[in-house]
Amino acid sequence: MFKIQIDKEVHLELVHTYHTEEFLLLSNKNKNHIKRWMLWDDERQNSKELKRIIEITLEKYAKGKIVNTFIFYNNKMVGQVGIFAIEGRLLKKAEISYWLDESHQGRGIMRRAVKKIVDIGFKYYALDKITIRCDIDNHRSSNIPLKLGFNLDGVLRHDISINGKKRDLNIYSILVDEWVEK
Repeated sequence: MFKIQIDKEVHLELVHTYHTEEFLLLSNKNKNHIKRWMLWDDERQNSKELKRIIEITLEKYAKGKIVNTFIFYNNKMVGQVGIFAIEGRLLKKAEISYWLDESHQGRGIMRRAVKKIVDIGFKYYALDKITIRCDIDNHRSSNIPLKLGFNLDGVLRHDISINGKKRDLNIYSILVDEWVEK
């Protein structure tokens, strides 16, 4: 089992099928919260489909394409953070995606989790650049890359459609040479 203890409260675990039911409960509890900011597919929110998605995720992890983890706070699953689209021959880059249980926000949990994922990306995957995209109106999410020293590169206009509405996203980046373990 892949488990990284960040501090006495927070740890990460690689997504695995044995987490299916727990994750399904957490994501359904946060459905309305998540749907405001991220794509949500109601048809994929059942045990069978979620287990299939986790299996695909583990295959991609084995190929070095993604690192997707669940976030635990005091041994309770509270969210998800991962590095996706690890690619590039000349410039290795990837994107981080995350979400946190609405009732656990404001405790620094996600900042700690994202910091650790950035460390993993630069140290173990030899990434040159990591990006994060956040809805321009999602101020809590946008504060995380800023607190970790990411640069706001700009706004991607109409970069995603959420609930039929085109949304603008802030895009943040950090280069390996700029990253200092905080």
